[in-house]
Amino acid sequence: MNFSCFCFISAHPDFSQQDNVEKYANIDYFVDEVEEVSKFLLGHSWGGILVQEYALKYGEALQGIIISDMTDDVGSYVKNINREREELLGSKEIAFMEDCEARQDYTDPRYRNNIELLNSKYIMKHPENASKHVISTKNNFFYNYFQGDNEFVVKGALFGWSVQDRIKEITIPCCLIFGDDDSMDLEEAARMEERILDSKLHIISDAAHCSMVDNPAEYFAVLGEFVSSH
Repeated sequence: MNFSCFCFISAHPDFSQQDNVEKYANIDYFVDEVEEVSKFLLGHSWGGILVQEYALKYGEALQGIIISDMTDDVGSYVKNINREREELLGSKEIAFMEDCEARQDYTDPRYRNNIELLNSKYIMKHPENASKHVISTKNNFFYNYFQGDNEFVVKGALFGWSVQDRIKEITIPCCLIFGDDDSMDLEEAARMEERILDSKLHIISDAAHCSMVDNPAEYFAVLGEFVSSH
């Protein structure tokens, strides 16, 4: 039984006071907490796509949504990662990478090194903050099918995905979270804030695509404020 999954960022009242013990230290309180949190849906990256599609289909079942590090249009993402690749690596390396991609040779050491450089700036800037005890749960089939080999090439089924013309139909409160060095297009994120009537955009400082890992203090402060205010 793992209590940490729902206690990690819970409130920490003064348990030397017996009234706090009686109020919080009981099963009914924790059941009610689960019910409260279940009214909100958070999705990061691929999960952000699912949150948008879910809200468009079943939005009335939710009290609010959090779209984390995902725009409403993969085309804007592709444009942005191409710009980031060029800015960080230069035209010579981009030509080399495009040649590898055309031949579907993603194992070349030089290519992999370029991807790692891109990852360290635009995907996760502070891997030292990541949990060390969690095993990898990545499903390579689904990742490769929908995305491609890595975060900086979109060759899979997600190519062309967009809800730009429908996202205005989301009427429930929406929290938009992106890292200031995200692989996602921040200009498109700003347009999402304009399209979704009841939304607010938050740019997490010193953070890339995995903004909750890079700057957890700021990320969870934003998340906590959104949930508590709705």
